[in-house]
Amino acid sequence: MELSTKQRLQIYVPLVDFIADVLGKNTEVVLHDATDLDHSIIAIRNNYISNREVGGPATNLVLKMVKENKTAERDYIANYKGINKFNKNLRSSSLFIRDDEQKIIGVLCVNTDDTMINNLHNIINELHSIHDQPSDDNEFERPIESLSISIEEMALNEIQEITKLRNIKIDQLKQSDKLEIIETLYLKGIFLLKGAVVEAAKALKISEASVYRYVQKIKRKEDELISKK
Repeated sequence: MELSTKQRLQIYVPLVDFIADVLGKNTEVVLHDATDLDHSIIAIRNNYISNREVGGPATNLVLKMVKENKTAERDYIANYKGINKFNKNLRSSSLFIRDDEQKIIGVLCVNTDDTMINNLHNIINELHSIHDQPSDDNEFERPIESLSISIEEMALNEIQEITKLRNIKIDQLKQSDKLEIIETLYLKGIFLLKGAVVEAAKALKISEASVYRYVQKIKRKEDELISKK
């Protein structure tokens, strides 16, 4: 009998406890259901690191990977930068769980707080005047994952990141700027979350109907481009 998505993901739940027990209390381990992005967290250990709970939404990285399905040729991404809600940097890795058609159905994430190790490393470097040599660039771009605990927080974080890059405050955005931000949020997969339209409208101070109309316009444009390929 063929297993359902839920049954397949349940197989990975014991791994959450196993990895957490092996790596210790400084490592958070999370299992995401990529078919239910609004409530994707189905198992989590050492959640004090990100303050997230079972039933929490997917991260920006999970959304992006599900939308683009870029990882079909890869099983995992290791040792990229994660940021928790307390603005602390983490060392993160993600294992992609796919179905028979190579569609991502789940993600197993490991987020390690290396603060103590890094502090010790810095002390040793000072004592011995050791300077790390730059490592070779990885052939894949390393992402940055924001471990948000709510859809509202995720949408606001993404908008603030965009406005920070533009060196402009949200209150100073023109209508054209807001439309470009909506397009960027769409391309990042933020609108795969059911409550994202509401939160984006609230943060950008425009109507939900305006956000929805523009999202549909972008989607139609994207579908047209895909159909021409």
